[in-house]
Amino acid sequence: MDDLGFGGPYQAPPVRAETAEPSIAPARSRTLPTGKVMVGAILGVVVALGAFYFLVLADKGGKAVAAQNQQALDTAGQANDLDAETSLRQVAPVVAAAEVEAGSFSALTPQELENYEPSLTWTGGASTGPEIVSVASTDTAFAAAALSDSGTCLWLKQNASGATTYGSGQPCTGKAAMAASAASW
Repeated sequence: MDDLGFGGPYQAPPVRAETAEPSIAPARSRTLPTGKVMVGAILGVVVALGAFYFLVLADKGGKAVAAQNQQALDTAGQANDLDAETSLRQVAPVVAAAEVEAGSFSALTPQELENYEPSLTWTGGASTGPEIVSVASTDTAFAAAALSDSGTCLWLKQNASGATTYGSGQPCTGKAAMAASAASW
């Protein structure tokens, strides 16, 4: 026993001598069965092709929707232009009648035209809407402009020989409309 009464001195366990060399297990071949590899490869190709065709169809569908949206916007813009066109179409007979009474285009002022067509607002300044018609006149020509809801300013010009020409542009004034030279809007 030791001095503390716990038993005898410590003795290490006997060491065993190894006589044989450790054996190394032969390496296993890690190959997948050929059938499973083929199925996996085919599934991968099918998924990739499916994703590709989905993206192609989505692209075509997106372009078709964009084209329809643009067509709707164009139609809405044309509808907005119709109000201004209608106002300017009312101008032609009014100007013809007023010119006959006044004797020349130069006598056609916004105040004079108001007497002939009170449903329109006549101005010597810029048009700010489809029913606000800006006018200008000389001895040989009369011009009018009306701003459509789409923001396009439409022009109409009549000359002393009775010819009517059309156009669009800025500023939206009768004076600028004197430049109208097209056969239609």
